Amino acid sequence: LYCGHFYGTAVTDRLSERKWLSVNNKSGASDLPLGLAMTLAQNTEAMLRFGTLSDEERSNVLNMARSAKSGREMKNIVDQIAHGNLS
Repeated sequence: LYCGHFYGTAVTDRLSERKWLSVNNKSGASDLPLGLAMTLAQNTEAMLRFGTLSDEERSNVLNMARSAKSGREMKNIVDQIAHGNLS
């Protein structure tokens, strides 16, 4: 998983150690949508808060991310995570 040059390997290591970024499906792909992973990597607060979400909250975020139609929508989702304003 490449999450951008700005944060380097510290973020990718942090993301990959979390259970919510498990590579456990048959295709070897991550359960975390790439757009969400990259946007989280640009917002440390959101990334840290995402790691503390309950399974239900995380599932809701993943559903919102999968239905996002633009980068702006994805950024709004990540901003909601950072501010603790998940609806």
